[in-house]
Amino acid sequence: MPEPAGGERRAFLRRSFAEAASAAIEAVGRSAPPTPRESAAAAALAGIDHVVVVAFAGRPRHQVFGALDGEDGVEFEGDTDEVMTAPALDDGVGRFAPEMLPVHTLLARSFARVEHWWADGADPLLELLRAVRDSATPWALVVDDRQGVSTTLLEAPDHRASGSLVPLSRLAPLATAGELPPVVVVEPRSLVAPADFSSAAELGELRSADARAAEDLLHSVYSAVRAGERAGRRMLLLVVSRGSRSRPGEVPALVIASGVRPGAGIDAPVTASTLPRLLRARFAGDRRALSDGGVLALAEAIAGPLRPLSRWPQTASAFVPPLTDRVTPRLASALLRHTEGATAETAQSALALLRAARPDASLHSDQARIPGSREGRDA
Repeated sequence: MPEPAGGERRAFLRRSFAEAASAAIEAVGRSAPPTPRESAAAAALAGIDHVVVVAFAGRPRHQVFGALDGEDGVEFEGDTDEVMTAPALDDGVGRFAPEMLPVHTLLARSFARVEHWWADGADPLLELLRAVRDSATPWALVVDDRQGVSTTLLEAPDHRASGSLVPLSRLAPLATAGELPPVVVVEPRSLVAPADFSSAAELGELRSADARAAEDLLHSVYSAVRAGERAGRRMLLLVVSRGSRSRPGEVPALVIASGVRPGAGIDAPVTASTLPRLLRARFAGDRRALSDGGVLALAEAIAGPLRPLSRWPQTASAFVPPLTDRVTPRLASALLRHTEGATAETAQSALALLRAARPDASLHSDQARIPGSREGRDA
């Protein structure tokens, strides 16, 4: 039913007053002097040249760190293959023993953990890409070499023009050479032999994604970050887990930086929206973002005495079963949605068809490179 005469004008005025009030509050926030806590946080963030983020799919916190924390629970049992592909989100009891996830365990003990990182249904990768696009911050998206296509960009092609695609194999050389952009987002492999902790239900499979693949990816990314010291770069590596709106809850998160106290816990609640605020606070000088409680807590966690990257602990790569050439349900679905109903008998041919259909999301297209670097391709 339409509003009576004048209703539309009143609605317009209400919106105008609300927008004006919001703008006034924002202007006051920008003009007010920063608090001592905000000033200290800004100084800590200024020491970070690069932010590298890995966002796994959702294993709950208790499965990854519950045993490490001494919580009550039962470890997964069976042979190695069964344990490392144990059910994920739909299993409320089982968990990994610390020795089952040696990379996660070592980094949790050597750096800091966010004790209350909440999965709110938002995808941290998309949230980050929006933030860097809106703030015009240079960024790169790291993609598995064999997969060669970004599932994030398949679903959000509008982000493509502002960034670069980089193969995982080039991450360490680029870090060592000092050629990484300020923001680097690592997208776990998800279409073939997922390395993202996905549950069996999410994959449409009988077993969950192999946790050894996630361990190996974390080792590769951490080792690349650790190799960056020769370029004189100070880096912050955030390792988070994505949840879903249907299964909100605490997910594991690690904060890895030179100024982090080993074994520290960060008690402030943090969600996927904290990451874009952190980037805006560091690279865009956004005062409102700097005042966010989660951003302040992360900044305080990295503000300790600096530890050279050469003194960071060394992780070891995990044994990962060889990749198969089977077309997984997730790959078949992506192929169906992004081509004109094409099908394929092998993963290799399916990925080739997918990359050809969506060059904007493909690592192997002529559209991918880090501008100004000697490697990769231009966006």
